[in-house]
Amino acid sequence: MQQSGPPASRDSAPTPSPTSEGSALRRWRIGLLALGVSMCVAFVHAPVLRTQALTFDDEQYLTNNWLVRNPSVESVWRFFSEVLHPSTVQGYYQPLTMVSLMLDCAWGASPENLGPIRRTSLVLHALATGLVVVLLHQLFGRPWVAAGLGLLFGLHPFTVEPVAWSSERKTLLATTFALASLCTYLRFVRRGGLGAYGASVFFFLLALLSKPTSTPLPAALLLLDWWPLRRLSWRTVWEKAPHLALAGVFAVITYVSQARAGGVLPPTEGGPARVPLTMVHNLGYYARQLVWPSGLTPYNPEPENFGLAHPAVLSGLIVVLVVLAGLIVSLRWTRAAVTGAAIFVVLIFPTLGLIGFSIALVSAKYAYLPMIGVLIALAAGLASLSWRGRVLRWAGAAVVVGLALAAAVRVRAELVHWQTTEKLYRHMLTFNPESGLLHSDLAAALATRAQAAEAAGDAERARQLLREAEDHLWRAVRGRSGGHTSRHNLGLVLYRLGRRAEAQHWLGEALRLNPNYSPARVALAAWLLESGQTREAEEQLREAVRTAPDDPGFLETLGRLLVTQERFEEAVPYLERAVRLQPNAARLRNDLAGALGRLKRYEEALPHLRQAVQLKPDFLEAQVNLGSILAELGRPAEAEEPLRAALRLKPDFAYAYRKLGEALRAAGRRDEAVRVLEEGLRAVPGDAELQAALDAARDTPP
Repeated sequence: MQQSGPPASRDSAPTPSPTSEGSALRRWRIGLLALGVSMCVAFVHAPVLRTQALTFDDEQYLTNNWLVRNPSVESVWRFFSEVLHPSTVQGYYQPLTMVSLMLDCAWGASPENLGPIRRTSLVLHALATGLVVVLLHQLFGRPWVAAGLGLLFGLHPFTVEPVAWSSERKTLLATTFALASLCTYLRFVRRGGLGAYGASVFFFLLALLSKPTSTPLPAALLLLDWWPLRRLSWRTVWEKAPHLALAGVFAVITYVSQARAGGVLPPTEGGPARVPLTMVHNLGYYARQLVWPSGLTPYNPEPENFGLAHPAVLSGLIVVLVVLAGLIVSLRWTRAAVTGAAIFVVLIFPTLGLIGFSIALVSAKYAYLPMIGVLIALAAGLASLSWRGRVLRWAGAAVVVGLALAAAVRVRAELVHWQTTEKLYRHMLTFNPESGLLHSDLAAALATRAQAAEAAGDAERARQLLREAEDHLWRAVRGRSGGHTSRHNLGLVLYRLGRRAEAQHWLGEALRLNPNYSPARVALAAWLLESGQTREAEEQLREAVRTAPDDPGFLETLGRLLVTQERFEEAVPYLERAVRLQPNAARLRNDLAGALGRLKRYEEALPHLRQAVQLKPDFLEAQVNLGSILAELGRPAEAEEPLRAALRLKPDFAYAYRKLGEALRAAGRRDEAVRVLEEGLRAVPGDAELQAALDAARDTPP
């Protein structure tokens, strides 16, 4: 007779047998549970679809990344081929993330419309939550435990940052693929088969291509082999050879690409004490915030006077020592707590701050994947309650539901801060009121609002916003972490306020601090052009293009300057490069076609003008230029349509009447040409060129 009660071994995980796990009923049940949990999580996070905040490196990933914003096969090739030195992001190799954001832009995403990006991020978070449910069920065979803890994962306030932060697409993608790798690995362990094993390796590769901080995943697999799978041996270590090889290769790629594109600080930077201080501070922070999340902000720089006397470091040390003591004691009964803690530490290690690559010392997004370790330990504990009686089971369920409801309320509260860029920065300033970086970025957001106010005709409101931006920028240049960007932004705001001499000074200060900062050079070039210093402006623009060769705005500005000087041969290469980077810019294509037309290269200009009017049918200048070039090419019948389109847009456009009359006359339609030119003279009485064209048309034999 089978005995009921706990398993024979006190530390054996209550995992399902291959037969029961493989049953269709069990698969359907866990699938429906995972779907239900994912839908609940998506519902709670749904307000993220209306958020429009941009922050920090979103500029590199979206706003000023022209490869992302102009989807093409060339963009995909660039993202994948630039392995050791990415050119569009100051950071490590992450091609899948860039392609993912590029596809969102293909579906309509832009800095003014973040809806498609938020939608994809929400779907990825819901999918990751569902995979957490599947993973915990695979490990412990308790569907409701898996569902409850999956819900806690999906609703933890730590998840707001990855979902609402555009550039954190990398965290969502890497976590989703890492979880898929874990799930397929467990399937391989339970059932065998090269298919599941190969899928685990493949998903791990995709995780690495999304964000290489998933590199330690093979170590997490080995920890699972130790417990609860209890199969750790040299054979299982060798079994991870493909995973370990990929991890090694991407560790090298990550370090080299980050060092070349963004820079890294070695662990010894700041003295030998920095490593242990950073570890206890950061681990203490995550331990506290996982249990009781409060004061969450995307900006968490290293505190001033960073040492053991600092309250955050000291409290972190106390928390770490208490947790460590508890883990040691727990080994008397179970390996679950130690395994979960070890998985957390292993997975968070690349972002633990020992190697500096970010302005944030700690961040909620760093704990997104590592939370799996904590959930595994909790799942083991809750699964064991199944053997302790109904009261404990219901008590555990009640606690999980209560925590989930509280977490859902907190998630909604945190999402409010992400409604607009301005609101997010004001929230961050409540925690770091002296941060020059935050004041500078808030000022930039205010300046953008001022621009919108100017466009709406509200000059007074625009000036108020610019003055507020100026106040924040003065605090930035005098405060901590102001840097060259705050001086550049101050120069731009002063320029718009009409204080040109001050603006020039601060733009010069920005370049003094960072001679390679191209935006400051372009802004300075604009001032020089206004002052009539054309040669000096050209020098600044050429230097800006040299340091940022993939910015179509810089290329276009230099190209237009050369066009105004009638240096068309020099202008064309810059405009062509700009068009390749921004193929959907109608005005840019028209400018290039204009330069080509002045060089009599009409056949080359023609496709650019056709594309321009296709992109923007109400583009008057492009319609007229298209008609004119078709007429020059001896195709007057084709020239008629764009010229008539131009006249519909501007009925008193004398040049369009004249070109249309000449085209009709060239096509042998003399009477129509006369009527059009007479109509033009009625619209623009006394125009000498129209009159001359009319006289020539009348003199043409019918």
